[in-house]
Amino acid sequence: MSADDASTPVPPPSKFVDPAPPPKAKKPRRWRGRFTILLLVLIAIGIALRVILAVALPSVLRKVAARYDLNCDYERSELYLISGNVGMWHLTLTPKSGGVPLLAAGYLRGDVSALNLLRGRLVVYHVEGDGIDVAIDRDEKGEVPILKQFLAAAPQPGNSAFTMPNDINLDPPFRIDSFRGNRVRAHLRDRSVTPPLDTVLEVNIRLADFGSQKRPTQFDLDATAQPLLDMLRVEGEGTARGKSIDATMNVFVRGIHPKPAAGYLKALGIGPTGDDISLRMTGTVKTEPTGSVQVGNGPTTRPTGMKGAIVLSDIAAVCDGVEAVVTKSRPLDP
Repeated sequence: MSADDASTPVPPPSKFVDPAPPPKAKKPRRWRGRFTILLLVLIAIGIALRVILAVALPSVLRKVAARYDLNCDYERSELYLISGNVGMWHLTLTPKSGGVPLLAAGYLRGDVSALNLLRGRLVVYHVEGDGIDVAIDRDEKGEVPILKQFLAAAPQPGNSAFTMPNDINLDPPFRIDSFRGNRVRAHLRDRSVTPPLDTVLEVNIRLADFGSQKRPTQFDLDATAQPLLDMLRVEGEGTARGKSIDATMNVFVRGIHPKPAAGYLKALGIGPTGDDISLRMTGTVKTEPTGSVQVGNGPTTRPTGMKGAIVLSDIAAVCDGVEAVVTKSRPLDP
């Protein structure tokens, strides 16, 4: 060994250093995958329900209309995927026997139950209408053909409208939880009064719980009909279940013009005098089945017809600012 090698310090041996451990792999977040799957399933269900609405609604509408011997048609419909509502343009209800439409709606938009459509039932949670025209005709005998048609629920040919070929069931074949109608025009023709009446009522109407098995149907309407009257307001509720109808209503009329309304005032015992008449009253409508016929060879029977009573009570009329008539009760021929 040389002197230079002896004088050069020898570095100490380096210590062994372990390499840094590799980073741990993060576990996949399973909740994200599950949430994505759930979201896709909900979207698929939503699309399926919309398809059901588009396919099943027309046939169910026509089925319900046929129950009352009516044809149901419309020009076009639109499905709103985000809200799930259905819009319909120019829907009409026309008697199968022909004639003018009983109802023509310019536009309807509603929230319809898709699951009930699969069962063949029409359940509407909410519907609004605009530009609706209704035709109401009362003949010389005081009968309203469309009302008889509804009560008879599509009677068979050859039977009187008041003769029930089947057991009476006044439960409506559809349900509407809420309805709002704006700019409803009701064309009223009444040939049972003298002079005959032919006028158009401009109506705003609200209907709730129609066809409900839990709550009575509630309704209110505001109408004007020139030159007949300035303002009509009706509020009431009622039920039509099984074999009976039971309804009550409060009526207030302001600005009745005596000459055009002479026929109706006479039925209330009021002469067509004065220039301005206001009227308030309470009305009740009740029906019940009549008669019976045996079904088969057993003891079961079914009714053969219906009878009803319309009673107006607490009638108060004010003519030109002076109270003219107060009547406790007055029955009318249904």
